[in-house]
Amino acid sequence: IIRLYDKRDRLKVIADTGTNVNDFGRLVGTFPAHNSWIVQVHTPLSSNGREMVSASVSGDVNFWDIRKLSTGPIHTMNEVAEISPKKAGFSMQNRSPLTAFAIHEFLPIVASGSSSQFIKINNTEGNTLRQIRYHDGFLRQRIGPVSCLNFHPYKVLLGAGAWDSLVSIYSASV
Repeated sequence: IIRLYDKRDRLKVIADTGTNVNDFGRLVGTFPAHNSWIVQVHTPLSSNGREMVSASVSGDVNFWDIRKLSTGPIHTMNEVAEISPKKAGFSMQNRSPLTAFAIHEFLPIVASGSSSQFIKINNTEGNTLRQIRYHDGFLRQRIGPVSCLNFHPYKVLLGAGAWDSLVSIYSASV
């Protein structure tokens, strides 16, 4: 569940009623968002505060219209579509858990990282633009399990941190 608070109403409620409210502000609504842990919730600057994006460990990404709380997500996509290979002794194929998620502030681009050592860059419609598994360079070392992702607010740059203590910055190729 995602709870949405309006922090602007906190001081107004205290002034009008004389009662104190929690530090979050007035509860505006709740979103029954995902069936698994939520990795990231973000409101892009380009939406002027009207849209919210949430991503869960299972790879579900929901786009919400904050003005229409009860209608559910306006768009849903599954970010982690990679199926891990079969392991000896197991007959099921499991999805790689999403461990990091980022959305660009102005471009329709999202990035997701997995503990299965890859970064996937998609557009907001769900089409894969690029998948990163190896560092560039002579030895082409495999990237570590991804722990954090973040886009530059204005440029097309993606910062990625991994559990192997490496930080990488990726740029769009022209």
